[in-house]
This record gives sequence, structure tokens and C-alpha cells, in this order.
Amino acid sequence: MINSDKIYDQSPPPQDFRREVLTGLTSEKKWLSPKLFYDAKGSKLFEEITRLEEYYPSRTEKWILDNYFREICSLFAEDSMLVELGAGDSSKTEQIIAQCNKISCYMPIDISKVTLADSLSKYRKKFPNLKIIPVCADYTKNLVLPYYKHSGNLGLFFLGSTIGNFEPHEAGDFLKECSEILDGRDFFIIGVDLKKDKETLEKAYNDSEEVTAKFNLNLITRIRHELNSDIEEDDFYHKAVYNEREGRIEMYLIAKRSFTVDISGSRVDFYEGEKVHTENSYKYSVDQFTDICKSSGLKKEKVFTDSESKFALFVLRTEKSN
Repeated sequence: MINSDKIYDQSPPPQDFRREVLTGLTSEKKWLSPKLFYDAKGSKLFEEITRLEEYYPSRTEKWILDNYFREICSLFAEDSMLVELGAGDSSKTEQIIAQCNKISCYMPIDISKVTLADSLSKYRKKFPNLKIIPVCADYTKNLVLPYYKHSGNLGLFFLGSTIGNFEPHEAGDFLKECSEILDGRDFFIIGVDLKKDKETLEKAYNDSEEVTAKFNLNLITRIRHELNSDIEEDDFYHKAVYNEREGRIEMYLIAKRSFTVDISGSRVDFYEGEKVHTENSYKYSVDQFTDICKSSGLKKEKVFTDSESKFALFVLRTEKSN
């Protein structure tokens, strides 16, 4: 029986963090996965990023959700379930849940247990009649949804343009895995950041208040605290650039000097100017992303965009749909 007072914990064990960090930092070209950003502090910093003037994606996506909530709500049948991947503080889907009385169950999925606990407390007060089933998990790895019986359909939401963190072929594989959760009545809504000018993109990831820099550098602090390391934030600086050929923002931590650190008993060398690649954020045209969806067995039903076509919400169905 579902217990809606608990968090279903499928979070990665601590040794996974150590393995991923050492694998990335001992590679010829150093890298760290962007999913490692989201400890408790990183999640809070990202919430702060979403409120920045330069960071248009969250603001624009919210505008789309606010202006098309009726159309989105109409996709749900009675007694339906909303599953949100990378839910964060659950603010993105709050209006949908508030306006759509057809949703009887909400399943937020996030890698940060602290963030889930905070949003669970908030949602219990706002929506006392809503069944809430929070799941702490890395949704990119063998995600198993707790079973919940409902007579309606399932709306799977993946907002915030996180799909851009995947390499395009990985995005296709991930979408295919997501499609296996859906049956013919279900639908999938995904947020996609659209292509635009270099200046707008680079400002969004190099904000004037340097919150994104703090977010990026928090990876170093997390490694220091969780892996018994002598690595220091002060030995790195943040940089984000738009790679026009690849169509992606690239985010880096760059070493200010040459040094060696200890990470859980392993020595890791850095040279002055060495880059640690911490994130890609791909930007797509509507046609490009439609093609990725098609190759994953998903059909585009609708695309909601803002007036300047900065961002898009894709409504997708599986090939099993009628």
C-alpha cells in the first residue's frame, strides 16, 4: 500500500558520487556530470538562478505554463496522475495542480531528498486532498515508479530544459525510456530551450550577480565535504561559453594554478588553465527536437511557445496512442 507520508528513496549510494567524481577528474579531459550539482546547497542556488533577470528559461517557461494551463489541464482525464521528473521545489507544476481538479495524485521525482522534503511540506498545506508520492532518485538510471492505482491517465512532465544537458543521442535514448512508462492515453510534456543569439545565451549562464558561478563552484565544495578532500573553491573560476557549431552552452570550472589534491585517498593533478567540463546545455530548433522525438517513438501533438520563440513546451504521445 502506498504511504504518502514517506519519501520513496531510490537515491544513489555515496560510493556512486565518489566513483563518478574520480572517473571524471582522472580523465584526459576532465569532466563532472551536471546531476552532481544538486546537493541541498546546489538545489537552493539553482532556485536562486531561476529568479535572475538574465536567466530567461524559467521565467519564459512559467509564462507558457501560465498562458496555456487550460490546454494543458484538458489533457488529463478524471482521477489522473502527474509525474514530474526533476521536480525541484515543485513550483513549476503548482498552477497546473491548483487549476486541474482531475489530478488526484502527484509524484515529484528529484535527486535531492532535502528539496523533496521541503516541497512535500509545502504541498501538504496547499493541497490537503492530493495524494503525494515523492521519490528521491536519479531518474536517468533504472527508475522504478511506485505503483499507484488510478482510473485516469498519466501526465509525465520534464520541465526546465534539463533535456539540454544530455548529448543529442542520449536525449533520444532517455526519451525512449520515458515512452515506456506511457500507454496510449498518457502524454509527456517536456521543456526545451530554443536556439537564439549568443549574447542572450551567454548572459544567462554568466549572470551579473555571479549566482551561476557559485552554483558551479559548489561542486568543489561538495567534493571537499563529502569525499574528505583538500580541494578548494578558490583554486577555480567559472566560465560559460556558447559553442555555435555544436549549438550548446558549455560550462567549465577552470584551474587558476597548477596543484595536486587528495580525493578519498586518490591524488588528482590540475595544471594552470585546465578546464573541468561541468555542463552542456543544448539548444534546439522545433524541427530538430521533433526529429529526436520521432526517432524515440514519440509523436509531437502540440508545441506551446512564447511570443519571441525563446522556449517551447512539447506535448508528446507514444506510438501506442490512438
